[in-house]
Amino acid sequence: MEAPNPNQELRKDGDGRGEGVKPLAVIYEFDTEDDIRGKVEGLGYRVLRVYRERSETVRLRGKYPELSRLLTDIHNGRISADVVFIPSIKTFGSLDLYLFVRKVLTMNGVELRSLKKREGGDPREGPEEALKGIRSNLVVSALLYSAMWVAGIYLSWSTMDPVIMILVGASLVVAGAFFVKKVLNVRRHVLRKISELKKVEELRGRRIRFVVKSTGVEVIETAVI
Repeated sequence: MEAPNPNQELRKDGDGRGEGVKPLAVIYEFDTEDDIRGKVEGLGYRVLRVYRERSETVRLRGKYPELSRLLTDIHNGRISADVVFIPSIKTFGSLDLYLFVRKVLTMNGVELRSLKKREGGDPREGPEEALKGIRSNLVVSALLYSAMWVAGIYLSWSTMDPVIMILVGASLVVAGAFFVKKVLNVRRHVLRKISELKKVEELRGRRIRFVVKSTGVEVIETAVI
């Protein structure tokens, strides 16, 4: 027999006969952002809980305790919601964290939705476009760096001035170092998130505690909810 939904009674509206069923939502936002509860309720949702992150905690300690609690509650069945609302994708501060949260919620049958109009519509559009932007930036950076090499070689060859040759060479080395660092940082972030998502997939259906930090996400299997 299927277990009863712990939030089924909360879906009933009006006289309690379930005629005015409202979808259930939770909210994740920062204390520096405007409270969006009224907007969410205006869309016809019943708000179960608001997870309000303290920006000072994130800034000073690099931890997201409310986001950790939200993911843990949803994955372990403490909260049974249809949608998690956020003010904007920028609420998470980084694209990789947004993609990780969306993956965990989707795996648990919960939609992640932004109230920002330009981020509405198909929930895949935001991250997909952002990923395209990252790839485009890397391609543009590579082309610019190549152009710098061509210009530097031409300038050195045309002037044959030792001072200019040294300056051009130093500039190319510095620019190359920044480019390599950028590529390696992107690769490291991607590999780390893939590892985190694999850990979530491995523990699907088990009790998990999430610890979200600015440096990454710890996915811990636990026997205690």
